[in-house]
Amino acid sequence: MGLGRADWCKKEVDLIDNRGTIVAKAYVEFAKEWQSIDGRASLGEEYVGVVVCEVIERGTSLITRTLQKWPIKKTLYEGVSLYNQERQYNENVQVHAGSHNRRGSRQYCSQRHPRLPLQTKQKEKLLNKLGIEQTLKSSCCKRQCLSQFTHDLVKILRYEMHHSDMKSKDSIRLAVHRNSYYLLGTKKQVCVLEGKVVCMSAWRMIYGVSKTDFYRYRAYAESGRRPQNHGGLGRKKTSSSIAQATQTMSMILTTRADSMPHRTRTKCSGVLKGKKVVEKILPVGTKWRTILEEVNKV
Repeated sequence: MGLGRADWCKKEVDLIDNRGTIVAKAYVEFAKEWQSIDGRASLGEEYVGVVVCEVIERGTSLITRTLQKWPIKKTLYEGVSLYNQERQYNENVQVHAGSHNRRGSRQYCSQRHPRLPLQTKQKEKLLNKLGIEQTLKSSCCKRQCLSQFTHDLVKILRYEMHHSDMKSKDSIRLAVHRNSYYLLGTKKQVCVLEGKVVCMSAWRMIYGVSKTDFYRYRAYAESGRRPQNHGGLGRKKTSSSIAQATQTMSMILTTRADSMPHRTRTKCSGVLKGKKVVEKILPVGTKWRTILEEVNKV
């Protein structure tokens, strides 16, 4: 049946060398392409992160209880490499999906071609391989600052930016304006990113920050703003329509509902947290149409 990449974690595997000899026993710790074991280069589609449990072949550089980067073609699970396990799993999924045909009196036939899956979320577009390659091929300035970065490094930087909380994003976007400076004898404004001197356009393109946000945070930095959480954190977003609906339902339950003393529940939040509340049920035969007529009269 094969084994998908999502099920690789914590599986006990055998590590082999170029000769096909088992050199160590381990278990899978990291299996996703964007994950990294050294904080810089991601694993990609050809490697997996494993923790060595037992070294069998002497003379190798493997050390017990260490995290290693190992090719999936040389990582065996139940005698089959993870590469073949994933390939077989994908083939089975495609066959299974194609077996569910429409049932009916006549055969269903359509000449339409299915649409390709679209990545609607901005995070997915920024972390897409094609999007990163297009960014690295772009021209930021005459110094070609983008040529100093690799595909894996850009993907890690973008992941750190767009998968962090609001306060961490604020910190990164404000720090670049406070730590920027001008090149000696020029009006070129630059900053230091991962030990490399880059222009501000390159920084913005690497992190996937729009021009609007970039210049808005420059104004924030000049005004002395500090990193902060989102303004709506912990606040209840109650609109006028929701408040009116809540009051209407409360009136209906108060005037029409019957109390069930034998049915109670403990409140988990709100003013009555920790107290038991008697359940209320509308009488049999209650029609929402009749209730609406009375509410609209008011």
